[in-house]
Amino acid sequence: MPCSACLDTAELHHDKHLKARGFVHELELPVHGKVPFLGFAPRLSDSEVEITPPPRLGEHTDEVLGDELGLDESELLGLRQAGVIGDPARFD
Repeated sequence: MPCSACLDTAELHHDKHLKARGFVHELELPVHGKVPFLGFAPRLSDSEVEITPPPRLGEHTDEVLGDELGLDESELLGLRQAGVIGDPARFD
């Protein structure tokens, strides 16, 4: 019967075996500094999954609303002024 320890997220980030196997990565985030991230669990011989920082809050709002809904700059500005969407500069 296969069995293993049940680790919580904090324990996974500090597990010596997982660190030695290259499963725990550190990313530099703009607000939080260095943060541990868990890698992609399946290991395949000739493929590696690049670990990239997650998007920041509101980072792609203009892009999504422009591409998906066809909103232009003036419409986005109107939504910002009305408080419907946030100002991306505010999240820096």
